[in-house]
Amino acid sequence: MGRARLKPFTLIPWKHHDDLDRSLALENCRRSLAKNLHQQAAASDTFNLDELSASLPTSTASTLISTDAIQRHKNRKTSNLQTEILTGLLPDYHHYSANGLLCVFRARTNGRWHSRFPECFESYFLDHDDSIHSQPPDLKGVHDSPPGASYPKMSEGYLDFGPTTNPCYDNCPLVYETQLPEYDKISAILLHFVLLRRNQLKNWFNNN
Repeated sequence: MGRARLKPFTLIPWKHHDDLDRSLALENCRRSLAKNLHQQAAASDTFNLDELSASLPTSTASTLISTDAIQRHKNRKTSNLQTEILTGLLPDYHHYSANGLLCVFRARTNGRWHSRFPECFESYFLDHDDSIHSQPPDLKGVHDSPPGASYPKMSEGYLDFGPTTNPCYDNCPLVYETQLPEYDKISAILLHFVLLRRNQLKNWFNNN
């Protein structure tokens, strides 16, 4: 059986469980340390990716996949749609910055971004609870879905669940540890990619 799945009740994924529920959910999880660091990074301005890498269950992300693959993901450009969304958030960024609340802005932005554009590795991605799902079969190998296609769809090479706080995973099968021999490896890589994306978003706002 897979891990118990908890329903989110705020707009900020990864920070939506009370302490008891979170402890129960992670009690028997071999990735608990990595996941805790991952959660701490949601509102951190100084989080070091090396801390996450050092906490991975069997090896660092750089040994799980090639450094070239990590670098390609790190240097991946935002799409035109993503740039438009980020530009629209600039007034909020400056408002929160002026009031010393950048940690709140980043937590909300990171969570909503992950809801809409989850990081992918091969055909897998993480949901709100850091459980692994498989992409819809009809989207594999697709760069852009046809105009007017329903969500989830592919947008300039990115998996896009649309502007909603409750993504629909109906066509995205949940993957259990018993079904995927390399579950820990895939989970670790996806967590690493999420942190890379957060750093990219932080740098985008800092530079604009």
